[in-house]
Amino acid sequence: MRHIVAVLGYGPIITPWVKEYILSVAQFLKVREPDSVSSVVLSGGRTYAYNSRSEADVMEGLLMRFADGVLALPPIIRDDESITTIQNLEALARIIKETGEGGVDDVTIFCSYSHEHKVRSLATRILDVDGENVLVVGIPGLSVSARQGRMNRFFQDWVVRPVELVALHWHPLRRLLEARRRQVIKWR
Repeated sequence: MRHIVAVLGYGPIITPWVKEYILSVAQFLKVREPDSVSSVVLSGGRTYAYNSRSEADVMEGLLMRFADGVLALPPIIRDDESITTIQNLEALARIIKETGEGGVDDVTIFCSYSHEHKVRSLATRILDVDGENVLVVGIPGLSVSARQGRMNRFFQDWVVRPVELVALHWHPLRRLLEARRRQVIKWR
């Protein structure tokens, strides 16, 4: 049985929420049976123009720090190129395909709470894994009020998710979204 844990990145800056997010991943790994997780995929590229570190690099450093001496980590695979959720999940699908024979039995994907439904919708379409074997864990934001969290989740569910589902199959829209994301990175 292969179980892969994927962690989607949310910026290369270590904020209190990012620390809590990675701590949640470390706690998840800690309560698992030893050797039950075959690998951890940290997915996130360089999303700030002024910062040379990728999201995956920051997450790996925090995960190593939280696991120090307490937790034997499974092999870590980094995806330092992805800058969108679709790219994160496509990289995960490629890693699943490249790393093993016989496929994967279970995939656990960590993301922010407001992105949980979008990630679940995209993952069931992108990953070559039975949808029942994909668990998406949304970690709530610490610095967001309950009202802001509801508004963000509403926006993600009713605007962003449908657009990205269309972009999966309509490449002109996908290229437009990726170009827009690269433009935002230049502004940061």
